[in-house]
Amino acid sequence: MNLSHRTLNEFKTELSELNWFGNIGQELDYAHAISDPEEWTGPECPLVMPLGYWEQELFDSFMTLGNDKELRAVFEEIRLQVIELTKTRVPYVEDGDTWEWPNFAVAVASWTAGLAGLCLMENRDQPMDLQTQWEWFSQGRIPLGYAVTTGEQTQLFTDFYSNGPPEEGYVAYFEANPNQFLIY
Repeated sequence: MNLSHRTLNEFKTELSELNWFGNIGQELDYAHAISDPEEWTGPECPLVMPLGYWEQELFDSFMTLGNDKELRAVFEEIRLQVIELTKTRVPYVEDGDTWEWPNFAVAVASWTAGLAGLCLMENRDQPMDLQTQWEWFSQGRIPLGYAVTTGEQTQLFTDFYSNGPPEEGYVAYFEANPNQFLIY
């Protein structure tokens, strides 16, 4: 599902049409694909934590616009809708730990959809990383973290993990330097 030229209501309706996680475990010709979720290193690693920080920073940028109650309500509505749509598609554990891949996948899907909804509501361009994540979810896949291809990128993400965001923030930095994702 391409997010451009959608209204917020169209987007919310189309969420139920997505093949959420429908292609996980199937072969994928992509350099950063994993075939088994046990290959995932978990959320507390240099390639996963910055994703959460990036999502939080993007969310926080909406909450400074003055209509944060309305925005929070829309975000929460979409987030809860996606949780309901996705939790039966993986071995999700109600009230389980988001450190386990199925719960993490549901959480990331719901946050990604919520952030996409906020972009549509505010007529804001979607950041490149959000578009990329959304493309993978639209293909029935799960982006489980960032993928790196060079030692320089590995060091950069290790620094983000250990020392915090770049001076300009994650959103601005990643917009200027879009990422690839580890896909299941």
